[in-house]
Amino acid sequence: MYHNLSRTLWQVLFFNLVAINFKDKEDADWDKQMWCLLLPHFTEKGHQSFINHFGKPYYLSLGKSYDSFMEEIVSF
Repeated sequence: MYHNLSRTLWQVLFFNLVAINFKDKEDADWDKQMWCLLLPHFTEKGHQSFINHFGKPYYLSLGKSYDSFMEEIVSF
């Protein structure tokens, strides 16, 4: 699984770096895509360390939380 994860991360990085040449550099969000693959595997302590290092605004910019996503689905 680690091998597959590392290859997936490499592909995201490689293809997004190439795509940056064809779109606005400000829209390049390859880092967020990579973190979104890794963060579900973090422990609670890992999540807190991530937030302490990168900040809460960056953490929240990665997308909806699982709970808020499920609340939207259930409310339909």
